[in-house]
Amino acid sequence: MTTSPFPFVSASRLNRLAGVALIALAASSVPASAAAQTFDQWFNARIDDVVAARLGQNSGARETEAPSIARGSSTIVNESGFSDLIGIALGGGALTHGTDSGASTALTMTPYAVLSGILGIDPDDPFLYEERSAWRALSFTLGTETTEAEDGSDVRATLVGFKLKLWSRRTPSPETLRELRRTLNLAGAVAGPLSGSLTDSLHAWAGALVGFPTSTVQETNDNNRVAFSRLLTDSTRFPGILSAIGEDHVDVLLAMIEGGIEPFVENRRAANVALAELKGEPQVALDVQGRIRESGGDELRLGLGLDIWLARRIQFTANANASFISAIEGATDATGGTGATGGTLAAGVSFALGPERLGGADPVSLDIALEGEFLDTRHARWNAQGKLQVPVLEGLSLPLSLTWSSRMDVADEDGLIGRIGFTLDTARLLRAMGGT
Repeated sequence: MTTSPFPFVSASRLNRLAGVALIALAASSVPASAAAQTFDQWFNARIDDVVAARLGQNSGARETEAPSIARGSSTIVNESGFSDLIGIALGGGALTHGTDSGASTALTMTPYAVLSGILGIDPDDPFLYEERSAWRALSFTLGTETTEAEDGSDVRATLVGFKLKLWSRRTPSPETLRELRRTLNLAGAVAGPLSGSLTDSLHAWAGALVGFPTSTVQETNDNNRVAFSRLLTDSTRFPGILSAIGEDHVDVLLAMIEGGIEPFVENRRAANVALAELKGEPQVALDVQGRIRESGGDELRLGLGLDIWLARRIQFTANANASFISAIEGATDATGGTGATGGTLAAGVSFALGPERLGGADPVSLDIALEGEFLDTRHARWNAQGKLQVPVLEGLSLPLSLTWSSRMDVADEDGLIGRIGFTLDTARLLRAMGGT
């Protein structure tokens, strides 16, 4: 089976590359300048599209948790990004006793997800991904929440919101793309010959053992080599072949790999530099969150979110919001049900406890955050939070948070609450399942 020599591009996507270009030409949507391109220039530009898409899809700051306005959310500071398609968050009830209880469910969707569904296109296609970047700059959130009232009854609320990226520099520079393309080409040029040499050596040493020996007759030798190559893709047969050739021959194979590894190392180094470059750039988003309760006391937050990487594995996030809370009918100052206006300020630092990668699950991260809520008719409230983000696989993670609050909702006193959540980024999960 033919595989792509390019780490960013699956074989099926390279096969579709020419088809996409032909369709674009037929629709007369190719810029006039493209007519003057050589094949190499056209091909390199398409590689740039794929690389930019893959880097963009892994550039960090993609929040999938319920917004911080939700009492059942496992976060108190909101990142500026969101899933390219659909994000799903389930916030479980409190893990600690004697504190506010509550659970929340939130679904976040982008217009890009809706467009992909209507047109029946592959949302993970790198060319379409880059062409429709504006459709990925906005997200809408809808969810539900259940909390506990003073009398122990359940209070239900609807969560709504939207987020709009106002400013982002997370686009690869031309210099970065050129360096990535150069290292991709070098790695691609080495991958085929190196794989062929390894296969030839294995065939010479083990072909006869499995019934497909080398032969001086070219046609016979070619047919046996093809049959032998199929065995190498069989996970139940290959370990036996490797064991049969002996450690000395295995050492020879490893030496061959080591001798040709430098282009792959250089490519991975360039990819990591590019990913760090994108993550290091700031991103700002307009964030609107609403919490509509059946019993009144609706809450609205309008503000800005900022993300920026302070170091290779350290991300800083800050929020500044104006807050508006409507009065609960029949409430008094004593019950805290009167309306209020003011704002919230929140900031947090996330420490990645492992290296970032272009594919696969994110590393475990430790988040530390502080939030202050300042309303004109209520005492100031401070929240401090420590949280572990535990990835299960790419796109799926479990946030475990422990939050101290100077004033709980049910009782006007401080308290500690622990929560466990569940978040799903469908864009990343589908990409992982597709093997891209």
